Amino acid sequence: MISTDLKKAIDFVQKKGNEKEVERLKCILEGKKAEPRFIAEFCQLQNSDGGFPLDMEKGKPSTLTESGFVLRQLEDLNLLQTDVAKKTIKFFIEKQNKDGSWNESEDIVAYDIPPWINPRDIRVKVLLTAYVGFWLAKYGYSKDGRVRKACFLTNYRNENGAFKGFRHTTWIGASLFAIVHGKESKITKEALEYLTKIPKDQWTPSQIGWLLWCLSAANFTKNNKFVKHFLRLLAEGQNSDGSFPSEDGAEFHINATLEAIKILKHFSST
Repeated sequence: MISTDLKKAIDFVQKKGNEKEVERLKCILEGKKAEPRFIAEFCQLQNSDGGFPLDMEKGKPSTLTESGFVLRQLEDLNLLQTDVAKKTIKFFIEKQNKDGSWNESEDIVAYDIPPWINPRDIRVKVLLTAYVGFWLAKYGYSKDGRVRKACFLTNYRNENGAFKGFRHTTWIGASLFAIVHGKESKITKEALEYLTKIPKDQWTPSQIGWLLWCLSAANFTKNNKFVKHFLRLLAEGQNSDGSFPSEDGAEFHINATLEAIKILKHFSST
């Protein structure tokens, strides 16, 4: 089996990362909280409703997508218990629809938005219901009726075990069901079985890192067969310079590498 060169990945971030990325690395490796000045940027950007603006540009409407991205960074910085994070979680709770779903606001349609956040696309509604439900479950709301209501996602599954829409929805949805209903949940197992059958050349390391991070939140360990499969694919995708490619392009390789380092550190201790 190909092994991951963790030291090389760390060196890559230290050499190529900006100040905040290097701080994220330090917090991931040492488990310490980020210095107070790093929370200031988030405080300044956060909208009054608790969400974060489209494209992370002050003055734009809040989006569930950007807010989830911020929570992932706050986790790296060990700042998930700050007021910024708590306000974001409150934003998520307040934006749930009556049917248990989440979707982006129509307010963002006036902007030049990519298809994966278009609120008029049912795939986006399904993805965000899985993602926001996952975050709430991860944050301690797994027994809450609002999170359980989000599990109406079973209505958006294919016979092969995948959730309808984007591939990301399947691993996020699988992890949500694992947290709420257990790792042996039929829906979780069928979704993960589906994902393992996707050819390795159809994956990017950033996707695999995200998938493994979701599984880690559901208490999967390195001995689990699905974790083993995706850890192997992650190792095979590492570049010679130590970085891990991102599906969003070269400018996001550092972020993808940070996420890979985080999950590799996690699974080395489980």
